[in-house]
Amino acid sequence: MGAILRISMAIWYIGVVGLRLCWTSFFDDYTLLSKRVNCKSAAVAAESLFSLLGVQFAKEGKKAVEWATRVKTLGVVLDLEPADSNGHYVTLGHTESRVNELRASLESFLQTGKMSRKDAEKLRGRLQWFESFAHGQIAQQSLRVISQVASSGREKETLSKFELSTIAFLKDRVLTAPPTQIHSTNLDTWLVFTDGACEGENEKCGSIGAVLVSPSGTICRYFSEKVPEKWMSRFLQESNHPIFELELLPVWAALHTWKSFLSHVQCLFFLDNEAAKGALIRAATSTSAGQAILSGFVSEEMDSQIKVWFSRVPTASNVSDNPSRLQTDEMDALGVNRSEVAWQDLWELFGRLRIET
Repeated sequence: MGAILRISMAIWYIGVVGLRLCWTSFFDDYTLLSKRVNCKSAAVAAESLFSLLGVQFAKEGKKAVEWATRVKTLGVVLDLEPADSNGHYVTLGHTESRVNELRASLESFLQTGKMSRKDAEKLRGRLQWFESFAHGQIAQQSLRVISQVASSGREKETLSKFELSTIAFLKDRVLTAPPTQIHSTNLDTWLVFTDGACEGENEKCGSIGAVLVSPSGTICRYFSEKVPEKWMSRFLQESNHPIFELELLPVWAALHTWKSFLSHVQCLFFLDNEAAKGALIRAATSTSAGQAILSGFVSEEMDSQIKVWFSRVPTASNVSDNPSRLQTDEMDALGVNRSEVAWQDLWELFGRLRIET
């Protein structure tokens, strides 16, 4: 296996450096891309390289497809057709046959109401592969449920009502998951600093803040908000000091508020709370309020096709620390535009998501 990989990468390297080919290598499969005007010469160059090296290659069949703007390769569909009124983008998603196959598998579990550990392990692997080409982390919480079914300590095969609802959700995900879009703006990296605060002894008061930094390093927006009482009342049902939920909330609020800036870009979220950072990385948590917030975030992550990364920042270096405590003098002195959080919109989404989870 190691020899095959070395030979494969050597051929790929010769093609890239020596022949200026734009192609990929996965074991012995090569996908070649070219501008329309150069496609014939690119094909001649690639085929001549294989012939010169004595490498046999497919000249007919499913691996010897004609040039096209929509190509099936390695089990996925690469679509190069211009589809954006503001420019062009490329999509990378699953083939219809793969979607139908996974859908049929999920429907069979819903019909029988049973799933063995072996079935769960197989399904988990297939879903993880599927999710790698379906944008966002929206299925991660549900994948944890499948992992629990696959756990070695489980003896029964009959699925609970909750487990069946999870499989039904995953089936809907298969039907509706959009392919990943690749834009030129995907190379732009925005920064979002967020923080939450919980003050008071007998009566808890929550507040959140966030700061948006453009790819050029300019602070262009911020918000500083007291958390409404109905949110705090909900959080306090699960914790006497709900700082975890108050650290998650501004991340979702920031994406919801600044979606027009953050769609189809890379975004680095900075938090100073390890528990919240870990939950965002896993896209899963154990508290129901936290689950609802994460569900809201990953849903908007999928809709906006944002590429996210989460990192920790020391509190002393977190520029959103003061706004989270309703101290805005520094931001106002810098002339930074202040945004308002659409609390009612978030609350309606939060209520629906809490019921669904």
